[in-house]
Amino acid sequence: MRSQPDRGGPVTSPFPDRAEPATLPDLLDAAVAAHGDAPVADLLGETISYRALAARVDRAAAGLTTLGIGRGDRVALVLPNCPAWLVAAFAVWRLGGIVVAHHQDSRGRELRHLFEDHTADVAVVWTGVADRVARLPDDVRPRHLITVSLVEDLPLRRRLALHLPGTTARRLREELGDKAVPRGGMTFTALLERGARGRAAAALRDVPRPTPDDAAVLQYTAGTTGDPLGAILRHRNLTANVAQARAVLPELPAGSAVACVLPFVHAWALTLSLLLSVRSGARLVLLPAADPEDVLRAQRRVPLDYLVAVPPLLDRLAAAAEADDDGFPALRFAFSGGTALPDRVRRRWSRIAAGPLIEGYGLSEASPLVLAGDPDPGAVASGAVPSGAESSSSAGRPVPGTEIRVVDRDDPRRDVTDGPGELLVRGPQVFTGYWKKHTATRQVLLPDGWLRTGDVVTVHDGVVTIVDRAKDVIVSGGYAVTPSEVEAVLREHQGVRDAAVVGALTVTGGEEIVAVVVMAEHARFREEALRAWCGRRLAPWKVPRRIVAEDELPVDALGTVNRRALRHQLAELSFTGRLPVARGQQRRRR
Repeated sequence: MRSQPDRGGPVTSPFPDRAEPATLPDLLDAAVAAHGDAPVADLLGETISYRALAARVDRAAAGLTTLGIGRGDRVALVLPNCPAWLVAAFAVWRLGGIVVAHHQDSRGRELRHLFEDHTADVAVVWTGVADRVARLPDDVRPRHLITVSLVEDLPLRRRLALHLPGTTARRLREELGDKAVPRGGMTFTALLERGARGRAAAALRDVPRPTPDDAAVLQYTAGTTGDPLGAILRHRNLTANVAQARAVLPELPAGSAVACVLPFVHAWALTLSLLLSVRSGARLVLLPAADPEDVLRAQRRVPLDYLVAVPPLLDRLAAAAEADDDGFPALRFAFSGGTALPDRVRRRWSRIAAGPLIEGYGLSEASPLVLAGDPDPGAVASGAVPSGAESSSSAGRPVPGTEIRVVDRDDPRRDVTDGPGELLVRGPQVFTGYWKKHTATRQVLLPDGWLRTGDVVTVHDGVVTIVDRAKDVIVSGGYAVTPSEVEAVLREHQGVRDAAVVGALTVTGGEEIVAVVVMAEHARFREEALRAWCGRRLAPWKVPRRIVAEDELPVDALGTVNRRALRHQLAELSFTGRLPVARGQQRRRR
């Protein structure tokens, strides 16, 4: 039962009153004890049981100790969703180490900055992108590079098919990243073999287990300065958020099939897909790429019970299902996070999925779940918005154990009693600070534990509605992107004198990145060339979908770019037809 606030005071919600694992290794141990022989991971039909996973985790942990990994050490994971992700992460957590997940599409200056920041000595990397990490400068490159081949985890018949002659087999080998190990690297299989040796295995027994207060994850998120910030999430933050999710979401029975659509580097996927599934004894149906056709093929092989996605991906999944006259008839429920869920996507999803679609709100600094909707399944099935006080624009209510306040944006000590204000949150899932960034921490984390979200909201009867975003962050493909990070890459181009980036709303509820550039004298503007320049230096979701050239950028009295005026300027360009249409929209119009 959620308690209601006094006018202008915090909204509180009691924490679940039941015993929960205190650390992530405890969470895995509990799952092994309850579901030992049940499958925990499924990659194209090749499964691994909870008991077998735990055995691999022990071997990997023992192998990592021989490389000097212990409490507080960072280990980078540059992997798609695959069994090795689970093994490596739980092995690092067993040693009290810190997992630093990277998207496999990270590249260039972005990848270099992250490794400069967390200084991991060990990186577990997919062979398909291992050369990117191997090419990092000597002072940044990890001392130990451990490569993972997805081919090793495929069913035997698929592995044999890869060696057949022909373009199909060759293309599949390329997609799976079946490449040679970079010079000086070690395969993940070799790490496991090293950990299976008697001396290493015996040494692991003497390694103390982590405590709830130990750091478990550096979750990188967009920073206000342009460089991503590593939010330190401790074991107690993550296990608390799993318990909070279990308290508000429908039951996920043991043995349920969970489609791992979002990559585990995504905060929503880590907590509400991977960790929640392990806590529930579910089967993780691993999808290395977020390809709707792969999801539908998995659904035909193993009826899916649950998935977590961002609205643009839900829209693509629904479109693919409609095109194939297919759907998700066994789905118990789905969860949408990362950005607001439009009514159009909600209605479209209800036509191809059986269970309710629950919307949530959160941020990386809160592990991430803070608010969750409480939809009425009947209303969702008919295409209507949830009943009650919640509407399609609401972000939901605080999850158990979470307090919220609405405060003056200029003075967070003063509560707003009526009208919009900045949302503050406090609870066991809230982080303790950014990695090596004390000033940035003080800007968002108040001394009494309240986290400034930067989002402007209203609250009515305990239901939170997002009104605006106070900080200049663009949510592209469910990932937070700082404009200044993209602007810095554009300014590095010799033909660009200045650049500014804003987010433009899309029909799927997300934002697309639009850049305005001022070209250098005598330089020729070529949009595709600038997009390609960004594509070689940024992850795909950070590359501007549209770029336009203007003679100057709008600035305020202090000489800084006025983004609000820039958005109005872009809207006028769009109205007059001068703003180019994004490539995907061009294809849809034909």
